Amino acid sequence: MRTWEKSFGCHLCRASFSQLSNLKRHQRVHTGEKSYSCLQCEKKFSCQHRLLSVQTKANKLYACPTYGKRFAEANYVKRHQTVHTKERPFKCKLCYKSFSFLTNLTRHRSVPNREKS
Repeated sequence: MRTWEKSFGCHLCRASFSQLSNLKRHQRVHTGEKSYSCLQCEKKFSCQHRLLSVQTKANKLYACPTYGKRFAEANYVKRHQTVHTKERPFKCKLCYKSFSFLTNLTRHRSVPNREKS
């Protein structure tokens, strides 16, 4: 079977899927089955990724004071603030372009023979 072929069809609606596992997950929409439970709040979810999403949000205790974006660690908030302050402490020594985050400077340096702007 080719990957783009959707040979698994839902008998209750027009949805179709290329993998049987996706069809089975979809069918929970119709049955209301919620197999994944949060151990902290006992809320139930039909898909594991939705449960993990809620758990991840609950673990982000630190909020950006500007827009409220949440982070798991206080130093992430501090680093994020450069988005609002426009601070760019990481500078390329070849072209003098500056970046808010070290990872962006590192990526910039890793592109060979690129015209520096």
